[in-house]
Amino acid sequence: MQLNARRPTARWWLAGGLALIGLAAFLWLWGPGAGSRAGALEELSEPLAREETNEPAATEEPASGGGEAGMQAPSPTVRQALQDLLSSDASRSRRGENILMMAGRAVVPQLRYWVQRMRFEADRVESLLRSIIEESGGRPPEQPLFLRDTKVGDFFHRKFLEARSLVQGGRYREARQIVEALLCLDKDSPIAWELRRMARQCRERMAAERLEPRIDADRIFYEVGEEPEVVFRLINRTAVPARIDLERGVLGELQVLRTVRTLDGSSSTHLEKIILATQRADKGIEIASGETWTEGVSVQVDKDLPLMGAVARVQIEGKFRPVRWELEGQKEDNISIHIVPAEFWVLPPAKRKGDAEPLKRLVAALVFDQAEDFLIGGQLSVWAGEKDPILNEKLVEILMDHVEDLDATRQRLALIFLRDATGRSFKEVSEWKSWWTQLREARRG
Repeated sequence: MQLNARRPTARWWLAGGLALIGLAAFLWLWGPGAGSRAGALEELSEPLAREETNEPAATEEPASGGGEAGMQAPSPTVRQALQDLLSSDASRSRRGENILMMAGRAVVPQLRYWVQRMRFEADRVESLLRSIIEESGGRPPEQPLFLRDTKVGDFFHRKFLEARSLVQGGRYREARQIVEALLCLDKDSPIAWELRRMARQCRERMAAERLEPRIDADRIFYEVGEEPEVVFRLINRTAVPARIDLERGVLGELQVLRTVRTLDGSSSTHLEKIILATQRADKGIEIASGETWTEGVSVQVDKDLPLMGAVARVQIEGKFRPVRWELEGQKEDNISIHIVPAEFWVLPPAKRKGDAEPLKRLVAALVFDQAEDFLIGGQLSVWAGEKDPILNEKLVEILMDHVEDLDATRQRLALIFLRDATGRSFKEVSEWKSWWTQLREARRG
């Protein structure tokens, strides 16, 4: 009797357990977040369904190698599932794992892509780590930090790092050969974009060694109202003629940046983009070995520039970008070379005849209490000091020796010059003096 009484109880426990499992499955499919999970499963299972029915994929990327060995960039849903899988939150991690496991073979190409991409990123970090250790005087490990089996993906990573090292050493031709060989082997690998970018960089650097485009101004000082004489030059530094093909005479593009500082301390910038073109050669030009081809450039810089109480800086840079060119038997197209930039300064009328050295003009303005010459000498010294550390240091020393004794206008300008020359952001003269005292004591000690 006791045995017969236990049997209904066991059946009730079994039924209750099945009911709980069913309820959990119901809540997972139809409860909170069910829509996103159902959509994820539908999206992940779609490629597998196409595989079983032999239907072509509408938006699938080309795979390298075919079959399960192929790779495909992960979809947004797969990326989210991977993020959940790697989350420190246990529930999120289980959810990501369940979504990917239920998708099955449909996500294999996307997971392969992700794994290879992560290995590539690890190699980049490892390369940076080695550089940091070497620059700090340490000795990097002889063996890689992450030991892997020798596979195709690892071979790609090692050759990519080798090519990048060659680029850093200026050996662009060798780097280009490696990169283009890798692209021939697999143009759709996860690092294909990086390889194409490096190949283009190598082509541009190699071209820059053979052709030198530059912008030159006939002098560094102009007065308001004068039209600068700016010339574009293209120098053929090879032993053979160069042929440049043009479309409607277009050589490239220029950017003209004008920076203005006024006597009240305010500043403004204006950027203008202009097309670099020639009317002398609509279809193309030829440059003999060692020769230079020139073309004048019209640059308007004094528009809205005050006649008095202001100084302007004009910087011109750009890219030489013709349709194509042929040099040393090689044809290049769709690449650009950075143009060697030019810079000149625009001064108020009758101020160009003064001393050309900015620091001497500044010192004279301190002696004779000239506000406009103080503006010109100080601001030109700041701009010139960007490429001349010794001049910059002398400027700071002169300003710190006189800042307390200046009138309000020149003191305001002096503090601006100090901020630009040192990178410090002090606002009060007392703060500057305290900093300067500490700096001098540190140098003596």
